[in-house]
Amino acid sequence: MAMKEVRSEVEINAPSERVWHVLTDFGTFGEWNPVIPQISGNLAPGGELELHMNRPGMSPKRGVRHVEAVEPQQEMRWRMGSAMPVMFNGREVLSIEPAGENSVKFIYTQRFAGLLLPFMGKAMSAAERSAEEMAQALKKSAESI
Repeated sequence: MAMKEVRSEVEINAPSERVWHVLTDFGTFGEWNPVIPQISGNLAPGGELELHMNRPGMSPKRGVRHVEAVEPQQEMRWRMGSAMPVMFNGREVLSIEPAGENSVKFIYTQRFAGLLLPFMGKAMSAAERSAEEMAQALKKSAESI
């Protein structure tokens, strides 16, 4: 089965508490996040999130994510909902790691798999650009508070 990983990381000159606050304050996503301008739902293991996405070169899309894990100020993980995961599925990990005094490294990883993956070049290219845009937007937002 085909697999692909998209990863973006950026150092943010802000404490983990502030970065986590920006990432989990869903009501303000539209103010800083060009990729996911709207998100709602229950950020807890077993919860569901509804995302509205604007990926470069793609039509706006709505998606549901199933929350797998949440470790405050460290990591959140979710998977994409799919009626046929063997055809296409994905997992996303947003993590915050210490990078020095009063700074962190934000790492956004998306892992995709499925039989349709070889035919999704445009979507995978958009995922790569989106991951970088989101990481840079988070940096700008967290450092400006």
